[in-house]
Amino acid sequence: MRLNARSVLFIRRAETKQDITDAGREWKRMFPASGMQEIISSDADTVYAETHVRCPPRDSGDVQACYKVMAFDRCLLEKIRGQFVVLESQAAHGCKVCRVAIRRIGKPADDLIPAHSRKQAPQYGRG
Repeated sequence: MRLNARSVLFIRRAETKQDITDAGREWKRMFPASGMQEIISSDADTVYAETHVRCPPRDSGDVQACYKVMAFDRCLLEKIRGQFVVLESQAAHGCKVCRVAIRRIGKPADDLIPAHSRKQAPQYGRG
């Protein structure tokens, strides 16, 4: 995933952005279609967005797999000087989009609870 992200960063000529809103827009620009990512809101510290791309672990209950897939986005944001946190994952049952947060590297992110670190209810009869 990280190798793919580095290729995209090179091909799309990613730029470091100082303003967090600009960093969110730059992250969104790295994708081939504008509707893949949607910026929902932002404040002085954080950009909130939704990922509308259908993810391979969708509805599987495996948020750890989601975390691994999102290494792509984390790598993109490292170059743009942001940190990327998945707040809600499509891997969770019934979730149709991923809700994510982007915050400047170095800013505390303790209030952003990653989906993969939450205790998940056991899934029975799946698999």
